Amino acid sequence: MSKRKAYRPRAVIADPLSLEVWKRIPSEPNYEASSLGGIRRCVPGPNTRVGRRLKGLEARGYLVVCTSHDGLVRRRPVHVLVAEAFHGPRPDGFVVRHKDGDAKNNAEVNIGYATQKENILDKVKHGTMPMGERHHKVRMSDAEMLAALRDAKVIGQKPAGRKHGVSQAVLQRILAGKCRAYLLEQL
Repeated sequence: MSKRKAYRPRAVIADPLSLEVWKRIPSEPNYEASSLGGIRRCVPGPNTRVGRRLKGLEARGYLVVCTSHDGLVRRRPVHVLVAEAFHGPRPDGFVVRHKDGDAKNNAEVNIGYATQKENILDKVKHGTMPMGERHHKVRMSDAEMLAALRDAKVIGQKPAGRKHGVSQAVLQRILAGKCRAYLLEQL
C-alpha cells in the first residue's frame, strides 16, 4: 500500500514551452483552470483521476464543463471558472467578458471582469451583438427597410408602411434614430 502525497495548491507550469499555468478554482476545490482556458481535475474521485482534462460542451455559444463536488454535479461555464481562478472572485455588478469577442477563447489573457454596459459595448465593437438583420426578431432585411424609408420620405410614413408591410411606428422609430439608426446614413 503506497502513501499518496497530499495535494498542495500552487501555480504549476505543465509544459515549459507552452507556458500553461494551472491554478486552483476557489468555488470548485476539485478542479484547476489553465491559463490557456482548460479545466482539469486535481483531486481523485470516483470514476476519474487527477489530471483528467474536462471536455467542454457548447451551450448557447459558450463552453461549459460538468464539475462534481460532494456528489453534486454542476454545469459551469469555462470562462467563469478561468476568471475566478486567475482574477479572483467576481465583484458585484460585474460579468465575465471575452476581450476579443470569441466566446470559445477562454485563455486567461482574453478573460476579464466588466460591467454589463462595457460588455455590450464590446459586443457592438466586435460585431457579435445581434443587431439589424442579425437580430432574431427582424422581419425585414436592411435593403427592404431602406426602400420603405425612402418611400416614407416621398409618399409619407403611413402609405409606405402599408406598401411594405411595416407599421408607421417602426418607420418613425428608425427615422428618429431609436433603432437601426445605421440605416439613416444610407438614405
